[in-house]
Amino acid sequence: ALAQAAFAELFLGPARQVAVSFSDLLGLEAPYNVPGIVSDANWSQRLVPGFSAAYRDRVRARRALDVPRAVATALRARGDLGARAASLARALEAAAGPAPGG
Repeated sequence: ALAQAAFAELFLGPARQVAVSFSDLLGLEAPYNVPGIVSDANWSQRLVPGFSAAYRDRVRARRALDVPRAVATALRARGDLGARAASLARALEAAAGPAPGG
């Protein structure tokens, strides 16, 4: 929950773009770089076929960052939403994984 909240906070600042490591976004735990080790495996982590379904499963299990929910949370945190932003927040929440605690 803390990681998801921190992720949503990225969308509250003045930045026009944010960057997130794909391993953090997707909830991957395997290291893709082991310092001091020279091998073909270092810096070679790739997305595998079926990663999309695995990502959705990790979001449901709260083990990966939920992009639509983070953006919706950020929109709502900004306060007084216009009709267009409120509609976008609702659509993002509908596209998001299950609500926390739900």
